[in-house]
Amino acid sequence: NTYFNKMENPLILNNLFTPKNCNNIIDYICSKKKNIDFEPFSNSPYRSVITKNELSNIDDGFIYKIEKLVSKTLKNNFFVDKMTIYYKDKWVGAEEHWHQDYPYNLINYSDEPKNFYRLFIALDEHTEKNGCMMFIENSHQEGIIEHEKILSIHSYQKNRAKAHVIDACYKKYGIKYFTLGKGSGILFNSLILHSSCSNQSPHPRKALQIQFVKENTKKKLPSEI
Repeated sequence: NTYFNKMENPLILNNLFTPKNCNNIIDYICSKKKNIDFEPFSNSPYRSVITKNELSNIDDGFIYKIEKLVSKTLKNNFFVDKMTIYYKDKWVGAEEHWHQDYPYNLINYSDEPKNFYRLFIALDEHTEKNGCMMFIENSHQEGIIEHEKILSIHSYQKNRAKAHVIDACYKKYGIKYFTLGKGSGILFNSLILHSSCSNQSPHPRKALQIQFVKENTKKKLPSEI
């Protein structure tokens, strides 16, 4: 448990983007017509991928700056592995079940949990009503927990933490809502339990999620994936 105790709770990093840059990113992603997943039975977007080059065209130098900031914060060299836009559109944006990210990291990598972090940046205001992120702080101290495979509302196979594990962690640690201002973000480790509610408000809750991987992390061979 000493290993897991050394991992950090979620850390809020303020003003990663200016409001203008947030709006420029929103304008760009909303203009894209390809490679967008939608909420079921609607025209509301669910998620899409954005590349380093695309983001650099909007905010030149951001990738360099954010890699330096995260590496300094975590006292190790981390690089941007991939980036995803999550839309959680007004009224219909779906929930995310309680889970750890580490099982997803093991799809392409074979290394320790401490080698993987995510940075979740708000492109809109994130409130409890429009589905801000929720964390069970200190739950990473429980180590790698049991998950079950489920079929999400978007027809993806996903990992959901088992209910008795969530219940035990909730009773031990409680739940914290992480509201965010536009342009601010949350940096969190791969073992902390997190989730978000559906958006039942008239306000969209778009976000940029960045996967960070520690340098020299062992990647799986194509034959192992």
